[in-house]
Amino acid sequence: MTAKFSPMIILYAACTVLVASFSSTEATSDTAKMNVFQSFRYEMTLAHDEAAPKFMSEKALAKWNSSVMPSFAPRDRQLSHFFAFSMLVPKMNQGDFYVMYFNPWIDGVLLTKWKNAGGDWRVEDFYFAPGERVRKEITPQFVVTNRNALPVWLRLNGTLVRSINQYYNDMSLWLLSKDAGEYMGWLSLSAAERAFDLKLLQMRMRARLALAVMNISKTNSGSRLSGAFSKLKYDALTGDKQKLASYSRHGAVIADLPADITKTWRENWYLRKGNTFSVILSSPLQPNLFLFMSILDSGKIEGVLLGDLEIMALQLRNTRFKAQPALTAPALRKVQTYNDAKGNRVEVITEKRDGKVIMTTRVNGKVTEVLNF
Repeated sequence: MTAKFSPMIILYAACTVLVASFSSTEATSDTAKMNVFQSFRYEMTLAHDEAAPKFMSEKALAKWNSSVMPSFAPRDRQLSHFFAFSMLVPKMNQGDFYVMYFNPWIDGVLLTKWKNAGGDWRVEDFYFAPGERVRKEITPQFVVTNRNALPVWLRLNGTLVRSINQYYNDMSLWLLSKDAGEYMGWLSLSAAERAFDLKLLQMRMRARLALAVMNISKTNSGSRLSGAFSKLKYDALTGDKQKLASYSRHGAVIADLPADITKTWRENWYLRKGNTFSVILSSPLQPNLFLFMSILDSGKIEGVLLGDLEIMALQLRNTRFKAQPALTAPALRKVQTYNDAKGNRVEVITEKRDGKVIMTTRVNGKVTEVLNF
């Protein structure tokens, strides 16, 4: 990806941290700590067939059942993967509130339009879009090939971790630097365009699964890989920094991660070269974090790197800013103003504060709503 971007607000909502404990089977009382947009992601991960009717309006649910579910099983694990490792990007436009669920691992986005009716937030409309739609790469000449059916970061030249960093930086800036109006047109696209975009995303989901099955079955190494994952988790949960240090320079940091994150590391992508597996693990509890494991066919852990997508991207952006002194650092506060249909002056203030993103709405100078991400 070679696109260049100007300085812009960095919304940490792109790497929203869920504060609730994540269970693979059921929601806990801790979900009360989440806002409704986080709860939607959480419950769609667990059981989207039950969550969709709970969070969607009647019209949105009918569209979901007619345009999305024919392509997936009632409890499809690929859809669960999409929500589990997606990050939230909030948008506001003329009083309408949107949340984009961005899954960098399959280069895809779910745009959702929300409406608050008497304190009850519901999804009014939605659109599944591949990264190509975000980056305006889909033209009448665009053709799906085996190559572009893979996510961008698997197509870039260079080391895998560097490619992930480059892709996430560029893609997150695309998402964060554009106002909601840039994406609202998706909701008016034709049924054929909607189906095309969803099919491209589904191809990526299936490619992820197919690579895992192919690489594991070819070497019959499933149990040995599971043993490596279990060893890593055990060493981290017992705080054995010496053992962790024997195969990871990030061992001390991995040992200090909250136990809930360590327990919820899930295999994300299985890649293989020669006699070595490269496995990416992610946590649905904090999807901006990932582990990059190198594991021999024998099951021996060769190395483990801990990465944070947002921190890596910030480091890359800072490097670019230093290399271009004419640019100023990105602002951490953004104000959007407009007049609503009744002539009221509305201000939407988005700012980073204490590691969170705060979106405050003022009407005629009076605070009417505060959303925390």
